[in-house]
Amino acid sequence: MTAAAGKWLYGSMFVLVLPALLVWWAIRLDGIGAVAWVQPLPRGLGLGMGAAGALLMAVSMHALWRHGGGLPMNAYPPPRFVARSTYAVLSHPIYAGFVLCVAGVSVAADSAAGLWVVTPAAALGAAMLVLGFEARALRARFGLPPSAPMLAVPPALPSDAPRWRRVCAGLMVFAPWSGAYVLLSMMPAPQGARELRLPFEHGFALQSWALWVYTLAYPFSALAPLALSSLAELRRFVIGGWLAAAIGFFLMLFVPGQAEFLPSGRTGAELWLETANRLADAEWLAMPSFHVVWAVIAAHCYASRRAGLAWPAFAMAAAIAVSSVLAGAHALVDVLAGAGCAHLCWNYERVWAAMLRLAERLANSWSAARFGRLRVISHAGWSALAMFCGSLLTLYLAGPGYAAEVLFVSLAGLAGAGIWGYALEGGQRLARPFGYFGGLLGVTLVLGILLLAEDAERVATLVASVAVGGAIAQALGRGRCLVQGCCHGSPTPGGHGIRVRNERSRVVALAGLGGKRIHATQLYSMLSNCAIAIVLLRLCTTGALATTVAGAYLVLTSMARFAEEGYRGEPQTPRLAGLAIYQWLALGMTLCGVALSGVGGPRVHVAAELAAASVGISLVLGLVAAVALSVDFPESKKPLSRLTVIQESGDDRT
Repeated sequence: MTAAAGKWLYGSMFVLVLPALLVWWAIRLDGIGAVAWVQPLPRGLGLGMGAAGALLMAVSMHALWRHGGGLPMNAYPPPRFVARSTYAVLSHPIYAGFVLCVAGVSVAADSAAGLWVVTPAAALGAAMLVLGFEARALRARFGLPPSAPMLAVPPALPSDAPRWRRVCAGLMVFAPWSGAYVLLSMMPAPQGARELRLPFEHGFALQSWALWVYTLAYPFSALAPLALSSLAELRRFVIGGWLAAAIGFFLMLFVPGQAEFLPSGRTGAELWLETANRLADAEWLAMPSFHVVWAVIAAHCYASRRAGLAWPAFAMAAAIAVSSVLAGAHALVDVLAGAGCAHLCWNYERVWAAMLRLAERLANSWSAARFGRLRVISHAGWSALAMFCGSLLTLYLAGPGYAAEVLFVSLAGLAGAGIWGYALEGGQRLARPFGYFGGLLGVTLVLGILLLAEDAERVATLVASVAVGGAIAQALGRGRCLVQGCCHGSPTPGGHGIRVRNERSRVVALAGLGGKRIHATQLYSMLSNCAIAIVLLRLCTTGALATTVAGAYLVLTSMARFAEEGYRGEPQTPRLAGLAIYQWLALGMTLCGVALSGVGGPRVHVAAELAAASVGISLVLGLVAAVALSVDFPESKKPLSRLTVIQESGDDRT
């Protein structure tokens, strides 16, 4: 294929095929009733959003052509770095315009699925493409940019931050948060949202002063970025604010609760103020309290400006927290969750450093116990725990009547992972590797056979339950990966990584990265799979379509895997056209998830029953997984006999 033909084909994929796929997806999801919420915005607003997004993309593409000498194609990138026009404002204006256009078209078409599913998926997909490929490719070709765009995360530098940069930092945090908050406030409480107030809280006497203090949270928080003096402090505010907003909305949507606005009997100015506060609010947008989240983060901002401001700033934050309860707006748990979320996100660097220390300790913990010729490796506990918890959760959701099916599905997944790993990476220096995609194929094969042999509604519940259990098993299984040294990261230029020095780890024995700081990709996978499991569990417990749950698993897991692979550093992984083979598989898996979610079918009926038989089956499966993944015969020369790296001399590393 010539370069010109390749460019035409590549361009048509993103200009024609991808938009058509997203339109089909939205139409199908709307048609099968996969989305419970409606589209609340006026269609005229959608037309404006779509036009603005299209204009932003067009201007940005013109800037790339004029100043970069090329078109927006990752496979055929422009030869020159562009920092003008829209690229002086946004790091990725084409992706921003695309997501805005998708949202606008969804609103204009009055598509609930387009707004609530396709638009977030498009945004997540763009982010994963940047994380998994584009950001690292740009850095490799052009190095670090000379300056950051106006609306980009500020660099971690101690230099003074100009006032315009502080204003931009505030806009970056509060503009997307407020837009999302207003949009969600138009929607009814999610199904099953629980009451957050404890009985004794209804006895609290509402105070007239509390509403005024509660309202002070807006200026107190909005002015906080102006108090920050350095670029590093602004960076901390932006990242911490984004994390707080993401965690807060995630909890509200997938672990929902509500705190009823208590009747106050206010009149006059107080009634007007109460009405203004509740104009774009909803009782289910409660935990964590964003009033408290932003007030506590603001207090940290003021305190970092001058030590003498710490006491009055945190006193103000405490007053706002108390007023949230005494104004009748929030429950106690909302306030506590808000304060905890704010402190956690403001100190995200310390939290992340602590997680890395734990991951590094685990990554250097490889040891083994010998029983004659048999060896039990120390990650056996992780192998057993992952299979046990995944199987038990699957049986809890589906019910103990699915014990036989779960047994066959789990064994098929384990066998598929082994066959795949050996076929793709084994036979040379790795005698018994395991591969995720092979496990997925094994599970899919058995589920397909069951779908042909049994009632579709019965299998539908099993499919959804397996998706949830699989995400949990994958998260816990990464503990085994850390100990074994598989699925490890590539060297990281910054200080945020782990060092592996244990000679039995694949990081040292196979990749030769001993003592170097590398990305903790196993930890990345743990966190993403835990979040995915919560999303899938929420879908199951609200009676979603089984195809929606399974499709969501494939889409979310594949996007996370694509990004994760961009930071991996396993030398035995094949690469094709600049991407790891697993990134190509992840792209295919995303398409499969989109197609599957567009198929109608039965809804999930969760049993939520824990039986002794389920525990027994899960224990047996955990033991089988421990033997398969963590027990070997190091002196044997037979295929599949050894789990550790085989040296070039033919001797086992240990």
